[in-house]
Amino acid sequence: MKSLPPSRRKVFRSLFLFGLILFANQLGARAQVDTASLTGLVADANGAVVAGARVVALNQETNISAETVAGEDGYYTFTNLRPAVYIITVEQAGFKREVRPDMRLSVGQRARLDFTVTVGQVTETVTVTAESLQLQREEASLGNVVDNRRITTLPLLQRSWDDLLPQVAGTQGDPYTEQAGGTASGRTGGVNIHGVRSLMNNFILDGQDNNSISTNVQELSTQVSRPSVDAIGEFKVITSQYSADTGRAAGGVISVTTKSGTNEFHGILYEYHRNKVFDANDFFSNRLGRSRPQRIQNQFGGNIGGPLFVRDRAFFFADYEGTRIRQGVLRIATVPLAIEKAGNFSANLGNEILVGGQRVPILNPNGTPSGQFVRQGQLFDPRTQVANPLFNASQAASAFNPRFIRQPFAGNIITNIDPVAARLSALYPSPTLTGRSNNFARTPSLSDDQERFTTRIDYKIS
Repeated sequence: MKSLPPSRRKVFRSLFLFGLILFANQLGARAQVDTASLTGLVADANGAVVAGARVVALNQETNISAETVAGEDGYYTFTNLRPAVYIITVEQAGFKREVRPDMRLSVGQRARLDFTVTVGQVTETVTVTAESLQLQREEASLGNVVDNRRITTLPLLQRSWDDLLPQVAGTQGDPYTEQAGGTASGRTGGVNIHGVRSLMNNFILDGQDNNSISTNVQELSTQVSRPSVDAIGEFKVITSQYSADTGRAAGGVISVTTKSGTNEFHGILYEYHRNKVFDANDFFSNRLGRSRPQRIQNQFGGNIGGPLFVRDRAFFFADYEGTRIRQGVLRIATVPLAIEKAGNFSANLGNEILVGGQRVPILNPNGTPSGQFVRQGQLFDPRTQVANPLFNASQAASAFNPRFIRQPFAGNIITNIDPVAARLSALYPSPTLTGRSNNFARTPSLSDDQERFTTRIDYKIS
């Protein structure tokens, strides 16, 4: 292959370096929507700041650590820490090392943890176990975190993690489900926050935009990707006062983070089964005297996570869930009566039609009044349609100025029904309910099969 001239190679090298720098900046400037941050002040017993103190945050599950140094003002800051339990260590020459274990950081949290170090040798260690993270003072947003313990232990009617959204103050569930509703068959992700419609919420999954482009939820969900409840690590619902890195919608912000692997292998296998044996009959079926509709729901799957190749550096997580739903749903429609199939619509005739306070006359084919007036439900024979000799072309066609006239069926009974039409009308089922409208009820079975896969790899480059 012919090599590029030096000037061209220099251009391509510059473009490559520019793209690499841009990519690195994007990683560093990533919005803190699926991670957490930690800041605090390092001071001595007299309240004087300790500049240059080395602060280390160690993830207890992966042994991956982050390190920073307190500035001249004594403050340290960690950004983009994975939601997990950490050991925070502070050390500085001339002071004892101070350790704070079991510090849990949640998704989207801006936590503060101050340290008061004591004079001594750095080889001496002071472990503080009673103090927890201070009240959040770094931002004014209001919301709540639903942790993994609640996600995995609370009963979920539809086995969907967003059934837990109404646990947060200011939210109202709006599940958009079909009759009885299943995980796959019902619309999900709908929740009104402080009265704002669900389509105005901002859904974020692992830091990425997860909002369906919809105006009336044609996609059956306000989210693009809906991971299994067993793949969710935790999620945070911000109901108001959100910061610039998360705000973009009039509703709330729902930031979801999926599970990741650790240094230990963990996995589950499960089978969820539900049928109509213990279900009560729904209101509408019970009112019509119909038995409980069919209901069989099976959800099965599992996940596994752990170290990938080497510990303390690379981790994987994989989740699969299958859904099989056979759901009977009550449907009410209108079918013709037996006499109507035979062409007898005499019972449909109603009062005379009034237009502008005047009765609408029926004309003879020669344009003279027949002495009859159009009634509600009146049927006209299309085979008798002729041009109206009295039609005034200079005026728009109307009930008093028709372009064509037809003769009504005598007694509103159709005669000489076409054989093809008769065979088609015979296909209509017989009514199951009384009345001429909404007189047919059925319970068809809806099939809903779905497969969900979630995979994730976490790797610490350096």
